[in-house]
Amino acid sequence: MFTNWLTYRAVAEALDARLKNAEILECFTQMKNELVIALRVSDEVQFLQCSVEPRSASLLLKSEFGRARRNSLDLFPDLPGDRIQDIRIAATDRVIRIALHSGRMLHAILFPVRANIVLTDPGSASFESFKHTSLPGGFHALTYDNMLPQFSNDTIDRAFEASDGSVLSALRDIKPWISGTFAG
Repeated sequence: MFTNWLTYRAVAEALDARLKNAEILECFTQMKNELVIALRVSDEVQFLQCSVEPRSASLLLKSEFGRARRNSLDLFPDLPGDRIQDIRIAATDRVIRIALHSGRMLHAILFPVRANIVLTDPGSASFESFKHTSLPGGFHALTYDNMLPQFSNDTIDRAFEASDGSVLSALRDIKPWISGTFAG
């Protein structure tokens, strides 16, 4: 099950390598809590399956996907024809950003309870949302980078000195997602 920032980071990195410059062909849903983006990657069609199921939000790339003739709804009608520029994860949270050549951004907000897919215009002035739920504030202003963070010994020492003396508390102060990795 996907829930950890490190897992999502690996997914973002793999998708970025595979989908850079891919053309969006269509975007649709046929199941509750699932958005599918059909993409042309080189000479083949791939499908990015975006699940916003509570407690199991994920992005999966598939080579085959059977679109239903009924109970299927096109979404984000302006996306077809656009191309993926890059895919990055927020440095401090479970939000994967898909930057498009048009300047628009798709944000996969992968929180266990409030997962959503949001399309923003350049400057994030307006947006469209896959699910009609409240959005976390500031998701569009996060720093996005697929690099693993590096911590100096001084950073770790200061966090430990400022904590209650536990390693877990010090880790939580450095990066909140680290503590969940080791506490679970």
